[in-house]
Amino acid sequence: MTESELKVGRLESVRLREVWANEASDFTPWLASAENMALLSEALGLSLEVEDTEVTVGAFYADILAWDRLTDRKVVIENQLTPTDHSHLGQTITYASGLGAQIVIWICEDVREEHRQAIDWLNEATGEDFAFFVLAARVYRIGDSDPAPLFEIAARPNGWAKEIASRSRSVAAELSPTQKTWVGYWREFIETKGALLEGLSEKKPYKGNWQTVQTITRGGAGFQFNATFPREGMRAELYIGGADAHLAFDAINAQLDEERLRKVPDLQSMKMGQSARFYFERAAETPNHLDASEQYDWLSERLAILVKELKPLAIKWQSFADALVEGEKE
Repeated sequence: MTESELKVGRLESVRLREVWANEASDFTPWLASAENMALLSEALGLSLEVEDTEVTVGAFYADILAWDRLTDRKVVIENQLTPTDHSHLGQTITYASGLGAQIVIWICEDVREEHRQAIDWLNEATGEDFAFFVLAARVYRIGDSDPAPLFEIAARPNGWAKEIASRSRSVAAELSPTQKTWVGYWREFIETKGALLEGLSEKKPYKGNWQTVQTITRGGAGFQFNATFPREGMRAELYIGGADAHLAFDAINAQLDEERLRKVPDLQSMKMGQSARFYFERAAETPNHLDASEQYDWLSERLAILVKELKPLAIKWQSFADALVEGEKE
């Protein structure tokens, strides 16, 4: 093929609303997936992992609550499919205050100059303990190709790259005794059971009383398979968050009643606030290294049951919910 015969496509910009019609039900679940949080993490130099979506803050809802594993700081993410405005600027500050976040990420279609300056001012005024970002989300397409997202940083803290490098080197030394205990416990769990549970071997050991094994997002609901120690017990759970968490819970619960309840007789479930969960629970010390092997066996066996029985239902929950609505109409 000669140079004159070579065909080169034209890069075309796509409006965000053409890809995601709604912030809460379309864009937030898309961004909250592990794959796309990795894309955002790469743009910012962070290691973000979602804790919950549509989190209640007074009379409002924060789009995404996350944790940065690199700096060990809580993160709040506010999404906007339109250019920046004063309302969303105020919401980001409200959510950060209400949730105790130290990193704030504001994603929008376009960044107005006055709002970029406001973020710069916040970074200067709050010092090293806080970090504010505003990003423009771009989408491009070549011909009939799938739309490709790109994040462009419009404002961030001064010297951010140096800070991340410094924190990543010192974060291990800054662990508290309790955090060191949890890191050691989950590291051994990952090493001994990583080959048996899909997704676990790819995780880093957490510094708290839970370890996420696998995360998926479908529609307006996010699903996390976790091993956790709430209060004085030990739990293997499917945690459901997001705007449609209760709808997803109801849809899955209906299918369990019909098809799978006999297979998981000890399975418990509950709704709380804007989230819900299915779980196995038992009494246990938190954690007991003298009996860690038995605990790892219990957690891995029950997480395997949850993934096998509930993951297919989580993936298809929207169709189940639609069937329930149609049944109620009849």
